[in-house]
Amino acid sequence: MHRDTAVGGRLRVSAPRNLFPLLPAEHVLVAGGIGITPLLSMAEELAQREADFVLHYATAADSTLLERLKESPFADCVHLHGSGKGDTIRTGLPTDLSSSDPAALVYVCGPDGFMRHVPEAATAAGWQPDQLHLERFAPAAREPDPITDGEFRVRVASNPVPAEMTIAEVLTANGVEVELSCE
Repeated sequence: MHRDTAVGGRLRVSAPRNLFPLLPAEHVLVAGGIGITPLLSMAEELAQREADFVLHYATAADSTLLERLKESPFADCVHLHGSGKGDTIRTGLPTDLSSSDPAALVYVCGPDGFMRHVPEAATAAGWQPDQLHLERFAPAAREPDPITDGEFRVRVASNPVPAEMTIAEVLTANGVEVELSCE
């Protein structure tokens, strides 16, 4: 686009699409890392509507948006989870997700591992698939390739890494503290 567009040229664009709409309901917003971006806008909209919601934000590092969240008019609806402090959503769902609420919708956005874990854990806790709304920064994980995918070994500990897990997940599961920002 930068190569073929010149000042004064015309661009043809379509109307924006919204594949992650904020539907009427009670809301549980769950963000991991950069996934706070769309959910922060949703939280601001819900606060303006005086709607019921809670926002869980899992981040390993100080985010530039932490102060904005702490000083927001809806700060009492925000729950911060710092994996660097041992409070990670991977080790247990927030109380708001530990049992399903038929009147609520769950919105999730974050890195790929987070996007696999939260819906799986929420479904296991009784949430229905139509209650879970996901926003991905990349396409959903592809089907495994039997030739190039599979377990491999990490030199830190000679435990195999199953194909469905990341190195960080295996290390964390074995008690090795790993500093992660966006996994």
